[in-house]
Amino acid sequence: MMKSFFFLLLTLPSLAMAASPSPGGLFTYEGVLTDTSGTPITTSKVVTFQILYSSCVAFEETQNVTPGSNGEFSVIIGSGTRQDSTGNTAELIFASSGTINCSNSSAVTVSTAANRSLHIKVDSSDLSPDVTITNVPTAVRAMVADKLGSKSASDLVAKADVPTCAAGEYLTYSGSGFVCTPFVSNAGTVTSVTSSSPVITVANNTTTPTLTVATATGSTSGFLTATDWNTFNSKMGTALDAGKIYVGNAANTATAVPVSGDATLSSSGALTLASAGTAGSYYKVTTDAKGRVISGSTALIASDIPSLDWSKITSGKPTTLSGYGITDSVINNGGTPSIQSGLDSAKPASPSTGAIYFATDTKVIYQYNSSAWVVISSSGGGGTISGVTAGTGLTGGGSTGSVTLSLANTAVTAGSYTRANITVDAQGRITAATNGSLVNLISDVSGTLPVANGGTGASTSTAAFNNLSPLTTKGDLLARDSTGAVRFPAGVDGQVLTSSSVSSSGLAWTTLSLAPTGTASGDLSGTYPSPTVAKISGVPVNYGTLSASQFLKYNGTNWTNVSLSTADLADAASIIKSSQMPGNCSSSQTLTFSSPTGTWVCSTITVSPSAFASQPANTVLIAPNGAAGTPSFRTLVATDLPVGGYDATYFKLGGQSFGASALLGTIDAYPVSILTGNKKAITTTPTSGFVGIGPDAVAGPTYPLDVTGTQTTSNIISATHYSDTTLGATLGGKKARGTPTTPTSPVTGDTLTGLYAYGYRSGSAFTYPSAAIEMNATENYGSSTGGADMSFKTMINGSGGTLSGAFTRMYIANDGKVGVGTTTPAARLHVVETGTLPYPFAVSSAQTVTGIRLENTNSTTYNWTMAAVNDGGYIIKDINAGVERFRIQPSGNVGIGTSSPTALFTVNGTALGTAWTTSSDVRLKENIVEIENPLEKILQLRGVEFDWRKDVNQPTTHERTHDIGVIAQEVEKQFPEAVETPKDGGFKTVAYSKLVSPLIGAVKELYARLTGVSEVQSTQARAIASLEEKTQQLEEANAAKDKEIQALKSYLCAKDPSAPICK
Repeated sequence: MMKSFFFLLLTLPSLAMAASPSPGGLFTYEGVLTDTSGTPITTSKVVTFQILYSSCVAFEETQNVTPGSNGEFSVIIGSGTRQDSTGNTAELIFASSGTINCSNSSAVTVSTAANRSLHIKVDSSDLSPDVTITNVPTAVRAMVADKLGSKSASDLVAKADVPTCAAGEYLTYSGSGFVCTPFVSNAGTVTSVTSSSPVITVANNTTTPTLTVATATGSTSGFLTATDWNTFNSKMGTALDAGKIYVGNAANTATAVPVSGDATLSSSGALTLASAGTAGSYYKVTTDAKGRVISGSTALIASDIPSLDWSKITSGKPTTLSGYGITDSVINNGGTPSIQSGLDSAKPASPSTGAIYFATDTKVIYQYNSSAWVVISSSGGGGTISGVTAGTGLTGGGSTGSVTLSLANTAVTAGSYTRANITVDAQGRITAATNGSLVNLISDVSGTLPVANGGTGASTSTAAFNNLSPLTTKGDLLARDSTGAVRFPAGVDGQVLTSSSVSSSGLAWTTLSLAPTGTASGDLSGTYPSPTVAKISGVPVNYGTLSASQFLKYNGTNWTNVSLSTADLADAASIIKSSQMPGNCSSSQTLTFSSPTGTWVCSTITVSPSAFASQPANTVLIAPNGAAGTPSFRTLVATDLPVGGYDATYFKLGGQSFGASALLGTIDAYPVSILTGNKKAITTTPTSGFVGIGPDAVAGPTYPLDVTGTQTTSNIISATHYSDTTLGATLGGKKARGTPTTPTSPVTGDTLTGLYAYGYRSGSAFTYPSAAIEMNATENYGSSTGGADMSFKTMINGSGGTLSGAFTRMYIANDGKVGVGTTTPAARLHVVETGTLPYPFAVSSAQTVTGIRLENTNSTTYNWTMAAVNDGGYIIKDINAGVERFRIQPSGNVGIGTSSPTALFTVNGTALGTAWTTSSDVRLKENIVEIENPLEKILQLRGVEFDWRKDVNQPTTHERTHDIGVIAQEVEKQFPEAVETPKDGGFKTVAYSKLVSPLIGAVKELYARLTGVSEVQSTQARAIASLEEKTQQLEEANAAKDKEIQALKSYLCAKDPSAPICK
């Protein structure tokens, strides 16, 4: 299918100086792409452009062209992918003379800048005819028209800028211009002495130089010793005639001979060159084979002067443009102080009165009137528009009257669109628009979403939490007031967190006081710490003045203080009265009741061995068996024992079967102990029922089970469990409220089980624990509730030995969260440091890698490791992929995607960001000057495409094998500041951002040149218009002459029809 085009060819000289292989933008080509029926083609096409000189293909490239909705397109020739290998630059492609290369490896000689055409092929279809190219060669050549050879104006110094120095002065540059500076005698300091002669050597060249002349040898130069001189002198004759010199002869001795040939020698030693021509001043000379001038010309002709650049001309340079033969220049006759150009906003603040300024962006011309800039001309201020034609996307136009251009409507419905998806044509019109979908923060947003836009402002969870958190100081807590999350500042050592109705956050730091305070309640009245007992079991206590021997008595209503009376006893008749008792009994006496007197008397008890005769072994004094009677010594029989017999009631060695519950102990207020090895192994208390184990207890047990020991082994209590099940030896604790017979469930805050460690303290014994593990209820217990937590407590050094010195160091909440330094953990492991430790959390080991492993098992397990490695670095590693993603070296170098960063920040791969900034404040810099010849240096660089070598160990991983860029060695020659070479001689790297500065300078230099080109073009346009006007006048004059000639012919032919002009 054939395509048809219409085109508009524009010159674009600003890009015509780029180097091979791509010449850069040459000119703009615009057209409309349609099929044979005239229907616009809007799909992407591969278009090939060829610039031809006759049949020679001087340039070829391809571009991917996507037409607009009407098939329109616009491309810059020279900006596509070059296909030819001719190496032709923009100057060669449009050269007016010389030789250019063709794509078929041949070459042609050109004699004009014209005869260039553009051949176009769309996909595989060739379009015809070819398009004739005009104007561009002039624009290309105009770029170098203001050069003298290869030197631009910035390379030359005007003669007027060079002062004439007097005798004793020298020319120097002061930083702003050339000045004459007088020589100062004996001035300055010699800082270093060097020798360029191999004969002279210098020692101590920067302090006290010593110069040494070497002695001549057979192979080196130097001075002669006395011996060498005598040897030399002996080889010479003793006399030397005037005008002669010594010359070595065949005998190796010096012989005196006269000087002859082209020179003569006088007796005074003057050597005179023989005459070879006529003395005089010549501008052109002829020399013989010996270099002598034998003739000359006193005048030069044009062919005698070689091509010189301006640096070779040291005097006689013209000081005006007309002196260079430039006649179409703007001449400053002294009435206008200056003419400048630039951006409108960059006008000088206070120039000389009368100064002229051309604003290149707003197209306005200003003149300074001593106090302000005044507009003397503005864009569009002159000329006549003969007609306006509506272009693509416009309607209207005309050639007379008021002309109106309207923007043509597109298919878009007017209105507002949310997160719009829009399509824009080549004229900038919106041709399609729809409301977009909600932004997907995962796929639609790259980089880091700022907090202000609903993001976290960070790419890591830790940094994100820090950005969103109001916490600022170590130990701060996150709380909520009536409106939102707020920072709750850390307290001080010894404080605990409590609820507060006064604080906006509902929290407050409080210092614990073990002694109760405030108003007493219950059976107590008054205030702490000294309340008064007002009730007992809820019954009021009313007592008057207390007396000795009184006691509290419940009278049915209150408790009152009364003296004890027999009326208060249940069996008053059985009470022994004091009048019946003797005053005192002595030792070894007992009370004996005397019936006659009805009193108790003291009687002496006399029992002695002599009261008993010798008795048989194993007999006891016992009453008769079966009836009352006088006791006698005899052996025990079974009937002497209580009912049930000996075997059924008493314990015996080897064990016993009782058939019922057996009791061992006392029923009075005395303890029971079990001896072993004549030491108490087990001891009980009579009132509390506490049991003590251990032969070393110095007092009775003070706990339900009290174990004491002094053995040297570490185990005081040991449990061993033998079983084929998974069960093992355990230590358990149970908690219930109420009584053993009527237990009730624990409530929140009850300690279920605890393990406490005490140390003996002088003066306070085992008063307070120094460490503890407590398991506490975290809810009221019931049939379906039973939550608990664990607290691990230790006492700090120097706490004074009180319970307030014990702090919870580690806490395990009922949901499994672990807190270190906090009892309100917000994560599986929450570490809080309120003291002075710089690192509240540390991991160490002797392995090659020490770190923390993070796993996410939400769907598929994914593992990461953050670790310190044995070379002193810190890494983050992707365990699943087995790849190290991040590293910080001990040197401070940071690497992403590489394990060996060679710079302070090294990224192995493509880095993405909204901006990368570099310190550039003028306050940080000095010796600021513009880059010299930036355009010339930029033109020495090549923009290349290439393949990364696979046979070289690349320092970084490349995401693509084929790439584009520059060559570091080439950049280093022009801009060494933009190239880094490792100290170990490794691969060079280029800081591409540093090439922005010379590119800016090059663009400015191009702009300055093109501004001059525009002025020349304007002058030429005016000249062409003038010529056209003169041509029209000549044509009119010729037409008038033709009429006159025709009238004259008619007149002559009427007179003489046979005249030659009449035939």
